[in-house]
Amino acid sequence: MPLSLELAAARTRLLPPTQLLGKLGHALDVLNNGPLDYPERQRTLRTTLDWDHALLSAEEQVVFRRLSVFPRHFTLQGAEDVVDEPGLDVLDVLDALVGKSLIRTTEAVPGTGEPSFVMLQTVRDYAAEHCAASGEADDVADRHVRHVLARVERAVADGPAEMEGWLAVLEHEHADIRAALDRADRRVDVDSLLRLAASLGPFWRAHCHFSEGRRWLDRAISLSHGQRAPIRADLLNAAAYLSRARGDYDVAEAQYREGLAIREERGDVGGICSSLRFLGNVAFDRGDLRGAVDWWERSLEALGDVDDVVRRASVLNNLGVARHHLGDQDAAIAAYDETFALAVELGSTELQARALMNKATALCALDHVGEAVPIARRAVGMYAALDDTWDLVDALDVLAGALGRSGRAGCTEASGWLFGGASSLRTALAVRRPVTEQADYDRAYEACRSVDPDRFDHEFARGSAASVDQIVDRALLEEGGP
Repeated sequence: MPLSLELAAARTRLLPPTQLLGKLGHALDVLNNGPLDYPERQRTLRTTLDWDHALLSAEEQVVFRRLSVFPRHFTLQGAEDVVDEPGLDVLDVLDALVGKSLIRTTEAVPGTGEPSFVMLQTVRDYAAEHCAASGEADDVADRHVRHVLARVERAVADGPAEMEGWLAVLEHEHADIRAALDRADRRVDVDSLLRLAASLGPFWRAHCHFSEGRRWLDRAISLSHGQRAPIRADLLNAAAYLSRARGDYDVAEAQYREGLAIREERGDVGGICSSLRFLGNVAFDRGDLRGAVDWWERSLEALGDVDDVVRRASVLNNLGVARHHLGDQDAAIAAYDETFALAVELGSTELQARALMNKATALCALDHVGEAVPIARRAVGMYAALDDTWDLVDALDVLAGALGRSGRAGCTEASGWLFGGASSLRTALAVRRPVTEQADYDRAYEACRSVDPDRFDHEFARGSAASVDQIVDRALLEEGGP
């Protein structure tokens, strides 16, 4: 039995397991009463680690204590960045520490496949004590902030398609991101904090870390007050996106307008195009369709002949949405098909999924539900692969509506179940449905429920109790599943 388990078991004579668990945040001080027939060095966790530490070479001790800055996993690149010791081969030392069981290998980083390493919490606490005693802790923590900043900025450097691939990486390293933000804030490292917050907007939005994102973006916007630099416009846009999600449209509009003013002052054509499109999104969310179209047309006009496929595709998609709500489904579908083709060219899964979801909605409006079902299901699969729960909810609503009106066996049950699942996710995320889209939803919901209200309501309740993974699995079953 591992020593830590034996020491913890000895403490259960005095403390019940629930109370002991609360004490284990200070395990080095709590687990200190080992069996008397053990050698002295194995009677407490601390003396055991003291013994192991004394056997390390000077280089191994340096690497060991500096790696304690990582709150959870770390990669070889991360280790090299924070150790930063000239002439020291971090890979060789890391290999030695793994061999001595002070560091463990763990699952590879999602998306990149990089090898990943971890310290057990008690070992990390012990190493952190040595780092503090060495006087290196501040320098090591600053290097950790720079490492995380480089990682985050790399994620957004090459556009949305690259960012999509990095979302899983950032989630895997979320603890590092939080530690770096806290560190930058405590040290009043304004530059690092602003750059981190501005780059993390898409991550916070796609993975629904809304409260966390709002807190840091509000902090960064406060620190950048009075600046007229592009980074402030980026911060305002990211914050406005989250303001829209919670229905604070006045706040979102004010943030987007200030961002637009900064872009116009600097003659940033691409930024102006995006800001105009974002303002159109706010008008759309409020139910002002004509106002939204005006903003979106101005956005496309601002782009002119600039070769910016990402922004052009995004505006075309939005104009397709407008045509759908104005009743011109053929024009809407043409816009979505063009958007999809551009998204394929870009390699953007998110934009492909959006075009497919919207096309399925237009097909339902034409009563082509048989064609809409596989398209909507494909969009659900894409959003699920991106772990983009916010947009996944909308795609689930579209699929549920198409299934319920398809007339196929078992689809009323599947429709009710998916409507329930999507509803519970939307409630959990506290994301409001735009006013303009509510009518589409209500029509689809009532049409599906009217087939067999009792059965629909029963399945709705079952779906409401499901997990995200269960909801996605059910959505991807052909013909609605059994």
